[in-house]
Amino acid sequence: MMNKVTQDMVLKLIKSKDILYSLIDVRERTEYNKKQILFAINIPKSQVEFRISKLVPVKDTQIILYDNDESRSTLVAKTLGELGYTNVDILKGGLNQWEGHNEYLINGVNVPSKAFAEIVYEEEHVPDIEAHKLYERMQKGENDFTVIEIRPREEVNITGSIPGAINITGVDIIHSIHDYVDNEKDLIITCAGRTRGIIGTQILRKMGFQNVYNLRNGTMGWLLANQELDDNIPLVKLSCKSNSSKLDSFINQVIDENNIELISLDCYQDLRNASDHQTLFEIDVRTPLEYEEGHIPGTYKLPGGQVIQATDDHIGVRNGNIVLISNSRHRAVITAYWLKESGYPKVMVLDGGIELWKNSNLPIEKGEVQDDVPLGYNTSYKKGNRIVASELKERLESDSKLIVIDIDTSKGYQKGHIPNSLWLSRSWLEFNIREVAKESDMVILTDRNGYSSTLSAKTLKELGYEDVYVLEGGKKAWSEAGYTFENGKKGIIKEPDDIAYHPYEISEKAMIDYLEWEIGLEEQFKPLRAIYHPLQDFGGIMNKK
Repeated sequence: MMNKVTQDMVLKLIKSKDILYSLIDVRERTEYNKKQILFAINIPKSQVEFRISKLVPVKDTQIILYDNDESRSTLVAKTLGELGYTNVDILKGGLNQWEGHNEYLINGVNVPSKAFAEIVYEEEHVPDIEAHKLYERMQKGENDFTVIEIRPREEVNITGSIPGAINITGVDIIHSIHDYVDNEKDLIITCAGRTRGIIGTQILRKMGFQNVYNLRNGTMGWLLANQELDDNIPLVKLSCKSNSSKLDSFINQVIDENNIELISLDCYQDLRNASDHQTLFEIDVRTPLEYEEGHIPGTYKLPGGQVIQATDDHIGVRNGNIVLISNSRHRAVITAYWLKESGYPKVMVLDGGIELWKNSNLPIEKGEVQDDVPLGYNTSYKKGNRIVASELKERLESDSKLIVIDIDTSKGYQKGHIPNSLWLSRSWLEFNIREVAKESDMVILTDRNGYSSTLSAKTLKELGYEDVYVLEGGKKAWSEAGYTFENGKKGIIKEPDDIAYHPYEISEKAMIDYLEWEIGLEEQFKPLRAIYHPLQDFGGIMNKK
């Protein structure tokens, strides 16, 4: 019988600074963003097999699942049990029966990280510049400033940034800043909104730059000021050599005054050897290119700025061990500082980093890490029925009653799907399948690459559907066979709730609402001073002039 925990038990875990647990919201991202429990991570039901092993790597970790009632969390608990997780509970009654303690119910995306940045902004009086003021300086032809876009390259390539900006990503800024700016110029740091710009500005201030400013509200603020973004933003080449003595001194000061834990290679190896029963997150904070050129096997690629910006998307167990790795230690130390300040107590830095690992003649992997095969896939694949693209094409041309269900994301479905197929969210498959197919129907499942559809075929068979097939290789195989797609919303059975679009993808009002929400986070978190560590413990070198 499924074990159910009470609201009081969840609150006890949230208030703890040492109990290891994972509180998982299994609803869709849009639902989660509207209301969530403090410190909960989001793994929608459709993504559990894909993400759980990275977010909760130890299978006897205490896991608490919740949704609105108990319907989806009960199904996810069953799945986790089948995957070998042994300590899984669900929140009794779900969010619908949450009573009082509304200060523990928050809304938004990456809330702990973003709330922390707003606390830094208020406590440290981070200076900023309004978009219209920057534009006026540009119009006057002033050249006494440099705009630095701090977001990852992939993101900048999609959205563009401030005209004339250069792109130095995340914590890489500590290495490259001296090579590309004049100390007499103002430094203006920007991101899409607020968080990364605030943190980047504060890093530079504490490195000794006096004339550094955050572009208030980032590129969204720029768009709201009726200005255009530039798609051609040059990426600054990472430099790890210039001003090394000054940087070393700064990093040593951060370590000494904030008790940053440096660990030896032997200690790191001990942690790795115990990682089957002790939670360990191994994060390589360097650039994607550096990671691909050589990384420690089993480490997770996540540049330092993104660790700080979206911690809850990547670290799924509260109070677990975190080891950060960079070339030697500089970027890892800066990342560790911010993680400690934002409430992650067990953060360590591999002293000597990847260079020490290489010099010790230990194995190095190269290249991009391929997408992991989801847990349970191989078993489901062996038991399932397959159909190849050519056979499906023939059947579709001769059998108008054939039901093709695409369980890709709604965004992926709209971008391209097999003609006359229907879309259902895998998260809602058990609840909605009978609206489109009877148990006696022949059902073909597909998605991007065949992973989700293979797992879903198992679900349908458990529901009594016998004539179920999976398109071998998914829509990728269909495309490679030279067959065409339809696009658009036709065939979507239920209004999608699986994709949380960025505000700048929606409307001007969405951007305004988002920025007002970010600005209000510091005030929203004041009732939680007793447990939210940054409000209680904010201090250290970043407060020192």
